[in-house]
Amino acid sequence: MTKTEKIANAQKRTDELQILMKCWNDSEQGGAKIVYAQKRISELQILMKCWDDSEHDEAKIVNFTMKTENKVA
Repeated sequence: MTKTEKIANAQKRTDELQILMKCWNDSEQGGAKIVYAQKRISELQILMKCWDDSEHDEAKIVNFTMKTENKVA
């Protein structure tokens, strides 16, 4: 997949998430779904910016925080 295709797909997914957020907000049932969608949109925007800037010589590293839980059975 080319960078242009990646950016287009990420933009499409961002638009879809924004539509879903509006629907959830209008129906007053969003809550955690809206928060997750906002986080995912932010991640997609970071990726799109990195892909778009990757024409330059400098490589970039994107760090997303990951929450893990240790549970013992």
